[in-house]
Amino acid sequence: MSILDKTRPKLECPTKFNPKYIQRAWALIARDRAPREVRILKTEKDGTVSGIFTDPEQVAAAIASWDGVKSIYLTVNPLKPEMLARENVGKLTRWTKDTTADKGIASRAWFIIDIDPVTPVKHVSATEEEQALAIEVRDRLAEWLTEEYGFHAPIRGRSGNGGRLLYAIELPNDAASTDLIRRCLQALDLHWTTKGSVEIDTSVFNASRVDKVWGTMAVKGASTDERPHRRAFLDAVPVLVPVTREQLERLAALVPTREAKKTASVSVDAGEDFPKLLNTIRAKGLYLAQAGERHFITCPWKDAHSIDSGASETALYEPSADNGHAGGFKCQHSHCTERRIGDVYALFIPPVPKPIFRSSTTTTEPTAAVDARHHGLVVRSVREIEERETSWLWPDRIPRGELTLIVGDPSAGKTFITQDIAVRSADGLVWPGGGDLRAERAPVVYLSVEDNPETSMKPRLRVMGLQREDDVLIITGVRGETRLVNLMTDLGQIEGVCRDYQARLLVISPVNAYLAGGTGARVDNYRDPDVRAVLTPVVQLAQRLDIAAIGIMHLNKTQQTQVLYRVGGSISFTAVPRVVYVALRDKEDANQRYFAVAKTSDMKEPATLGFRIESAPGTKVGRVVWTGESPKTTVELMRESDGNGQKGPQGRKTEDAVEWLRDFLRDGGRTHRDVLAAGAEMRYSYATLRRAEKRAGVVKENVRNGGGQIIDHIWRLQEVQPAGPSEPPVE
Repeated sequence: MSILDKTRPKLECPTKFNPKYIQRAWALIARDRAPREVRILKTEKDGTVSGIFTDPEQVAAAIASWDGVKSIYLTVNPLKPEMLARENVGKLTRWTKDTTADKGIASRAWFIIDIDPVTPVKHVSATEEEQALAIEVRDRLAEWLTEEYGFHAPIRGRSGNGGRLLYAIELPNDAASTDLIRRCLQALDLHWTTKGSVEIDTSVFNASRVDKVWGTMAVKGASTDERPHRRAFLDAVPVLVPVTREQLERLAALVPTREAKKTASVSVDAGEDFPKLLNTIRAKGLYLAQAGERHFITCPWKDAHSIDSGASETALYEPSADNGHAGGFKCQHSHCTERRIGDVYALFIPPVPKPIFRSSTTTTEPTAAVDARHHGLVVRSVREIEERETSWLWPDRIPRGELTLIVGDPSAGKTFITQDIAVRSADGLVWPGGGDLRAERAPVVYLSVEDNPETSMKPRLRVMGLQREDDVLIITGVRGETRLVNLMTDLGQIEGVCRDYQARLLVISPVNAYLAGGTGARVDNYRDPDVRAVLTPVVQLAQRLDIAAIGIMHLNKTQQTQVLYRVGGSISFTAVPRVVYVALRDKEDANQRYFAVAKTSDMKEPATLGFRIESAPGTKVGRVVWTGESPKTTVELMRESDGNGQKGPQGRKTEDAVEWLRDFLRDGGRTHRDVLAAGAEMRYSYATLRRAEKRAGVVKENVRNGGGQIIDHIWRLQEVQPAGPSEPPVE
């Protein structure tokens, strides 16, 4: 058992001064057993009080009388052994003039991120709401560092007013490490500080920086009912895995180095991000005024200026032909003479690095030699994986952290079902199917392209009883652009909306409408790797945010009774989701419909539910009316709706292949090999495809090499009227 396991403190906040808690927390921070300095600043009668300690019991005894009088701090990084020759070792002394400086630190053991709420005036404690906001940002920031940069889980603390993240590191105490930590904090400040709300403290980069002694009272201003003094405590202590220098460098790269600034450049279409750049600068509180094509701002590098900036000394210029349509930047201070607009873009709109590691917020200690033996891959032993139970949006039907697909023929009711689910989720209503299971009330994010928000969606949601209209967010496009949202390029923005609104449901209707979006990024719906490359990140988004993702897709016109093979495109559309449901009409009663499961993974198959679509009283707007459980299965319902006995098996298979070929070739020609591979995935033999090609209106074009030899064929649709349904199949 490691020293970390032995000294892990309890997570609950101590209600009073608890020497045992102090000792355990101290041993956790001083896990290397090296000396640390206790520091109590600006006491009324004794000036700065300090002492150097190695024994946690001595620490607890020495600081007991100061708890609740002043805030108590310690140097988080280990002191050099030579510091033990000072006179205040093992005790606190008054009026200390020479506290530990950076040169007295042996090495860097911690990367501290201090997340503070912004209070109306300085030197007062935070309210409950202000502290809660800081803790929320702390937790989101920790998740972001894990997802985007591979940081293992940190110690999470509550400093009494704000939040704290403590990442274990192993760096020397030198100028390069100081610069690295400084740039990391600047990067976090640029992306996480919000003016008037929460800020990242960028001053905690030096090696001798102090932090709270955990378990002691944070004394800031007078303690009032609204702004009370609180104890600093640790509320999450995982087994620690140090953050590597390489991971820190990737984070610090968000702030360009001096060398990078000299060579910064921008692409010719960077001007498209200029409005986003201005919005980011406004959010940081740096925007001052506009004069024509100039936007006056506070220089982002003002800390390096020798004198304060005036109101018109730093400006951004609108994109134009004169600046290559990228925009311009000019600051009159000599320190900024070499800076260009590319430096500003790099500072505020950097490219998001590709994640190299994903894990839950609590990690376990990896096996030995993890870096060498894993060869750059994400490898986790079974022992490292923490089991968790499935969380549910709709208990036993729609899981959170997963993708669920709802498919059906046009007008089968799949969109009505999804909108009914959205209303129940937003308002916290009882789920259908009997019983009193109620939805957890939470916002819904809805991507819709087939339903007009004004004439279709809002009227439907209204007659379905939606009360919390502000909690259903409909995404219909990209601001400033005419294209659709694209799951390949815009998923980060979608995740941001879900995260900021704390949504519990994301609806994508229909899925295949969001695979291109006019950005130039194209997905082949019939290629398994292409489809998985789009859907897998959606599943990962659902896992990160613990939300349910529901996709809607149409069935094609083939007559197969296997629902999973009637979804147009690659089989991955139904393979990636954990659950697939189908909406079906009853053979005898056209308005009786069913919501039946077609596929489940690792969960009990739920019963089929019946439903009808009826107009709300006094309107022509439809809504879902659930009619209870049905004993019918998906296979039975599909057989009832499809089977009419008019075609033999081979004839029906050919008709299916005709419809599939027309759909597959709709967007252009495909090679002979592609057609056969995609057809095999749909279980069509070569003979079936040969029978279907003529009826589908397929022509073949030869592809020749330089010597005139035929090396392939292109299958393409010709402009002919499709054969009528009465024509017998070509055998």
